[in-house]
Amino acid sequence: MINITRTNIYLFSFFLLFFDAVLRLEQKSGVTLDRIFFIIPIFVILIYDTKIYLKFMFLYITFFLYNFYLSLLYGANTYFLQMSVHYFIIGNILLIILILIRDSKLKKLIILLTYVLFLIVLICYSQMFFGFYLPNVEIYPNGEVQAFFRIHNDMGVALMAGLPIFILYLSKYNRRYKIFKFIIFLSLIFYISYINDTKTALLSILIFLFIFVFNYFLLSHKVIIKLFTLIVICIVSVSSVLIAYKYNPTLKFANETVHINELILDPVIRIVNLDMYPMDSWGSVENRVNALIIALKVYANSYMIGIGYGNSVSVLSLPEYELKAAKSMHNDVIVWLLEFGILVFCIYLLFIIKIFILFFKSYSLINNIRISIFFSFPIGILSSSGVTSNYYFIICLFTLLFYKENNENIIYNR
Repeated sequence: MINITRTNIYLFSFFLLFFDAVLRLEQKSGVTLDRIFFIIPIFVILIYDTKIYLKFMFLYITFFLYNFYLSLLYGANTYFLQMSVHYFIIGNILLIILILIRDSKLKKLIILLTYVLFLIVLICYSQMFFGFYLPNVEIYPNGEVQAFFRIHNDMGVALMAGLPIFILYLSKYNRRYKIFKFIIFLSLIFYISYINDTKTALLSILIFLFIFVFNYFLLSHKVIIKLFTLIVICIVSVSSVLIAYKYNPTLKFANETVHINELILDPVIRIVNLDMYPMDSWGSVENRVNALIIALKVYANSYMIGIGYGNSVSVLSLPEYELKAAKSMHNDVIVWLLEFGILVFCIYLLFIIKIFILFFKSYSLINNIRISIFFSFPIGILSSSGVTSNYYFIICLFTLLFYKENNENIIYNR
């Protein structure tokens, strides 16, 4: 018999949120059964942690009014109410995770996230073999799989976010044969990413692994060695870019073969120069680069104060900024900067400072993970249609950022 406790209610509400796409009344409906159920944990917090929830509501209302003011300045509010609901749910998710940390229940959350990751992989391989699809998901002609996510790119982001959770799970709660288990599971994820042709999510996983392994094996505890290591990384990175630009090697994916310059270097050069591709381009890379450049221009025109949430979509509906193959920015890092302005700019700056400080602290597993996701996650979410409703990614991210226990600084020390 399941014991109905506050913690179990919180975790079950998270579990339902992971199935947000398939629990919709119809594919494009904003009304979902998981969001309706999410009212229950909100009431539980209100009853048992009234003071905390009143503080949260004060912060959220302030945030709401701030964004409403930005929307009035920009002169558009078509998506304001819709995004208000999204950010209200995300705010409550963060509050629940902080409560779980306070109550020393984070272990249960990490186990839940790991088991759901197993479930995603299991469903994917079942779809490969049996060809079935869940309700309200996109069906692709080339054999791509998406488990219970609306599109395969969103699932790629979820796999990317679940991998560091899996590392944490193996190191803390399932240590036997952990290297063997990790290699097997990583191989399964790689093959799914290859079949789905989710380039940015796959690239993000590779970057995460490189930085994670580098930190674990090569960084000395002496500051001077760390500084020397950073210099070497910079030299190797620049040299690699120059070599790649000169020889322009090809990368083969499941559905296409692309040149490295076409995929990475040319887009970066265009972004730096604010040089957009032709607006009638249909390519995925071209549209994402154009969207980013448009966001940077609009952000500069707003004098860095932002344009209010939801209005990044309004920008792309303007005739001069309308893209052929994208209706949204497909880059949540720049979306948050554009919509929230100076507020998010300060948060980003704070994150950069904290990551720099972590680099010079004594090694710990969680800090290694935080450094690694700082460089990898912003790339991985480029493949997402929008992470505000990718609750598996959101919950993994918050768990990794705020993970804490009394002996955090000695977890898995070398």
